[in-house]
Amino acid sequence: MTHATRLLVLSLVLIASISQSSAQDYLPKKDSLLQVISTSKGEAKLDAYYELSILLIYYDPQIDTIVHYLRLGEAEARRQNHAKYTAQFMTNVLPAYFNHSRYDDLIREAAPALDYLREKKNWKLYFDVYTTLLEAYYMNKQPRTSLEHAEQLYTEAKALNHTSGMAGSQFMIGMIYAEWHRYEEAEKACRECIKAESVLENPGSLRLYAYMSMFNIYAEQKKWDELLAIGREYEAAVQQYERQNIPTPSLWSELYKYYANMYVSLGQFDEAENYCRKALEVNNTKRTAISINYYQAQVEESRGNNQKALDLLDGAYEESERTEKASNMARDILQVKARVLLAMGRTTEVYPLFETVLHQRDSVSRSELQAQLDEIQTLQEVDRHIAEKERQHLYFLFALGACCLLAVALGIWIYYNRKVTRKNRILATQIGELTEQQERQIQEVLARTTFVQNVLPEPGEPESDCPENRKDKLCMQIRELILKDKLYLDPALTRDDIVARLGTNKNLFIDAFQECFGMSFNEYIANLRLKEVLSLLAKTDLSIEDISQQAGFGTTRTLRRQFNDKYGMSPADYRRLQK
Repeated sequence: MTHATRLLVLSLVLIASISQSSAQDYLPKKDSLLQVISTSKGEAKLDAYYELSILLIYYDPQIDTIVHYLRLGEAEARRQNHAKYTAQFMTNVLPAYFNHSRYDDLIREAAPALDYLREKKNWKLYFDVYTTLLEAYYMNKQPRTSLEHAEQLYTEAKALNHTSGMAGSQFMIGMIYAEWHRYEEAEKACRECIKAESVLENPGSLRLYAYMSMFNIYAEQKKWDELLAIGREYEAAVQQYERQNIPTPSLWSELYKYYANMYVSLGQFDEAENYCRKALEVNNTKRTAISINYYQAQVEESRGNNQKALDLLDGAYEESERTEKASNMARDILQVKARVLLAMGRTTEVYPLFETVLHQRDSVSRSELQAQLDEIQTLQEVDRHIAEKERQHLYFLFALGACCLLAVALGIWIYYNRKVTRKNRILATQIGELTEQQERQIQEVLARTTFVQNVLPEPGEPESDCPENRKDKLCMQIRELILKDKLYLDPALTRDDIVARLGTNKNLFIDAFQECFGMSFNEYIANLRLKEVLSLLAKTDLSIEDISQQAGFGTTRTLRRQFNDKYGMSPADYRRLQK
């Protein structure tokens, strides 16, 4: 719940507490007043309409019904040319809209009401209506508009030396600055409101709400000494208010709740418990119980009574979830509950709580971010005209520079991309030619059934086992192992493996391999594997990792390095060109 909403709720509680009617008497009294209206004339009829409008505002849930009778009363007052009652009926519709959150309707209808009151010089109602309009702007998510009108209202009230008008405007300025965490300015405005109201012969409740606003300001900053000092001033103000009006328990319970919060924060749990008890004694309502159960739960937690603390927190959250689901209070209740559950070892229940807290924190953070943005916009109003021109000029230069950089970057990218594409196409053609040549060489080797012997024996003589013949035989055996059996697809294949399988010595193998294939063993195996890669890239959708395994490279790093060294491009580029 925002600071402004909290004060609004309290004001509605106060209004209800001073009402002389009860909800049970509503329908009989409504019927009685309607009977009076139908049978009376003149000012008596207007009196009945006025009393009915007040009764409806307090107890009738249908805003259309309230507005209907207010319109009838206004029409009758205008027919009788009764300026006082005309003003009352025009202005009473505004708090009715406010209580039903119809802020757009209130804002729309406030303008003609203000014009009428200004014309009749009814300054008391004029400034009351203006203050209600400020609250409507604020509750309608228009804090900057509310602030601008509040400053305008203060100027008008000061020119007329109208104390309550100055107090109302300063109160709204203080609330707005408090929401924006501009505490120094908020405190100054609240002080001005209290000072203006205090000089009146019969101060109203507005200065009491200003005190509460200051409680919240000090609590947010953990300025406990200042909170205690302002609390003593507040107590004296409440006592004066109740002497002139009637006892209002909600005013005392708010003070006790702030004291309980302060002592919990200070770790003085006995004092906190004392003020929790006092708050419930003077005003034991569901709304009061939410806060008190929250503070009392922390007292029980400090004493190790975790189950009792958990029960209190569950009760507080159940009530807060109905009325203020995304508020700071509901979120704080869940955080303390998570802490208590951890202390009880019920860790599995903590995770869902943190998910809920994070969701609520995100909701509140968005509201706080919006408030900060509004604050920034307000601060910029002082030099708005100059800043706007400079900003537009800078935006133009920035946009122009960004467009130029983007155009240059795009041109470079297009040029580079085309150049790389042309190069890769040429390389791809060369790879195809190289592959065809390699394939012909392999087929020639495979088609060869014997090697020409350098020394032929005479007829009838045994075949000479000369070195050349041994190399020829060895080449035939190598061909059978590598090309026909495709041993090169084995990533673990080494030259020593082939030497061991052929039962020959390394030197003879090296000489024979070089003479037969025209290159070293490692180079030849790499070429065969790369040829296999080319085929797999062109004909399958296998990943590079799978291809490296199937082609005998083992790792993609080795494949990419050898592929790039031989063909001048990556395997992925080659695949794109083929497709």
